[in-house]
Amino acid sequence: MNFPKLIATDLDGTILQFGTFISDRVFDALRAAKEQGAILVIATGRSYGSIPPTLLSGELFEFASVANGALTKALPSGKTILKELTPAKYLIEPVRELEELGFTFTLQTEEFECFEERRALMVLKRLEKYPDRLAGFQAFLATTRPVASILQILESHPEPVVKVNASQLLGLDNVAIALDFSTRFPLEISAVSSTDIEITARLATKGRSILELTKLLGIPKSEVIAFGDSGNDLSFIDGVGKLFAMGNGDPRIKEIAHEIALPVDQDGVAAVLEDFLAEV
Repeated sequence: MNFPKLIATDLDGTILQFGTFISDRVFDALRAAKEQGAILVIATGRSYGSIPPTLLSGELFEFASVANGALTKALPSGKTILKELTPAKYLIEPVRELEELGFTFTLQTEEFECFEERRALMVLKRLEKYPDRLAGFQAFLATTRPVASILQILESHPEPVVKVNASQLLGLDNVAIALDFSTRFPLEISAVSSTDIEITARLATKGRSILELTKLLGIPKSEVIAFGDSGNDLSFIDGVGKLFAMGNGDPRIKEIAHEIALPVDQDGVAAVLEDFLAEV
């Protein structure tokens, strides 16, 4: 494969450690790839406002596909160039069913992001065992609006929704639940991990957002690569010429990826890009 013309990367568990930290080696490799002519794209499940500001400055990345592809924005302006939103009414029933199973929620719209208070308490308790991740979570909370119930918002505030995230610590089978819900509701429902399920519009995936962006830019799919580590990165395979799964990633993405990179804490993205750069 020639040097890629577009490089898409997930954030958490891929280039970000502990939700906030990007190593100098990864930063330098991304910068060198950009200097070589590659267009760099963030592709994350996060909202735009919860991405570290240094990554939105335009120094490295030219675009950000957020909420698993529901919104694609140009950087550093933040202007939305692609969107796939969900009418709130389509989300009421799946959220109600998930709530009955014991899930708690966050909600993204184009205007704001909400975080259920009971979920914040649950996550803070879990992070007692992982103090290195606490700063990243607190930074996320600072960008959100605390609410009592996401379901109540969906029922009373029917503006289009960017994404709903559902989380549980009950040991439920998220993959099975997501598959079941996907057959019953006209939505993209992805088991991101053993604890989290994310819900977006049917056409809102990372892979499709990258494919649509490359069409706008006139870049062939064969000259695009992506890096990811979790369930919401599986769709990358539909939009890129080569997918690299992180060594710390979900077994599902390792199974479909073209190659396995080193884990995030060993600067896996940098190692791959350095190999590309060495061949220029």
